[in-house]
Amino acid sequence: METTKVRKGPPCTYQVLRLGASDKSALDAALQRRDITGKAIEVWLAGKGIDWRQFNVNRHRRQDCGCSR
Repeated sequence: METTKVRKGPPCTYQVLRLGASDKSALDAALQRRDITGKAIEVWLAGKGIDWRQFNVNRHRRQDCGCSR
């Protein structure tokens, strides 16, 4: 019997972000820090030409997206 994996939540933009290695590391560090808001991350990414809205950043932080599944 074949089963399909069910993924909770919508696809996450994090999986397709195009950042250099140093920026990706900085983003990962910022995502772990609760004193850096989702809005601050959104603004930082917007400066790099990436549109990742704060509600999506926060959903990713809560692991309510498909990344952690």
